[in-house]
Amino acid sequence: MLDSDHVLWLKPGRASTRILLKLLYSSGQLPASAKPYKVVILKECAEDEHRDLNYDLFQVAILTERETRRIKTCYERLVPTLRLAILHHPIDEKKEGLKHKLRNYCEEFIELVDHRIAPHFWVAAPIKGHFLRLKADYLRYLFEIHPKCGAYQVRAHNAYTEAKAFFTHSHMTKTVEWFRLRLNYAALLYLDGFPTAAMFICQQLLKSNKNKLMDQTMEQRIRRNVEFFKRACLG
Repeated sequence: MLDSDHVLWLKPGRASTRILLKLLYSSGQLPASAKPYKVVILKECAEDEHRDLNYDLFQVAILTERETRRIKTCYERLVPTLRLAILHHPIDEKKEGLKHKLRNYCEEFIELVDHRIAPHFWVAAPIKGHFLRLKADYLRYLFEIHPKCGAYQVRAHNAYTEAKAFFTHSHMTKTVEWFRLRLNYAALLYLDGFPTAAMFICQQLLKSNKNKLMDQTMEQRIRRNVEFFKRACLG
């Protein structure tokens, strides 16, 4: 049959379906209507990409801009896909295996940032800021799936503080990445049980958007978060 993206889908469950999905993924053509296979295929493809990346990184002493782009692309596909699979997987036994994978990938990424990206002056400030923001986000993800682990909570707060200091020092507080950083920190505050503080941060972001630094999609997301946090405060 043809889906809304005019892609021919084979009968679910056939081996050729999986191959087709992987080909579409590699070319960036995998549509949203690929569910329920989408998350599974995304995870498999991202893990294949991660394996190739690890092999290549093992052979280089200094990361170039090309490698940092590959790291960014790889982990931005891999980690959110695993997180999504964990949040929506109905079987607890499967979830535990996925949580273990997510923990390993996040810690691996954090080690890359701490030892091979953040300390080096040749990495451009916007790239470094992006990686520091991702590091904080991934620690927040780990706190999400391990809410009783205080270590992840503390590390996430420290990482957001580190990223905020870097953005401030590098004069990057009027960038889209800064808005993402603060928005995601608000999410951590909500997880901590402080919806009022989270709402305040989002309201400040909206006030500081006089120069229209963020696009309409992000502005709408922040406004929805303000309403969500407001309801949480009242509840």
